[in-house]
Amino acid sequence: MVVEGDEELYDSADMYGVMVLSQRDEHVCGACLDHDGTVYTVDEKQEKKPIPHDGCTNETCRCSYLPIPDRETYEKMRSEDPDLSNLRD
Repeated sequence: MVVEGDEELYDSADMYGVMVLSQRDEHVCGACLDHDGTVYTVDEKQEKKPIPHDGCTNETCRCSYLPIPDRETYEKMRSEDPDLSNLRD
């Protein structure tokens, strides 16, 4: 996972997109939980700057980005029923 601030990685690695992941623990706030699993193309991520989330109640947002390397993976993650089982174990 890549945390906010590692923008250079996406510029140089030619990633297709990212998925926002919250910490999914007892300290996760509602704003972060609402964005958990949201998928963006790299261009959307650069434009919208989804992390830190507006309304995050932690001292600093603890969310991170999961890189999505290609369009096929991006489409699967963006589907109505993505397989996130390996992400939530």
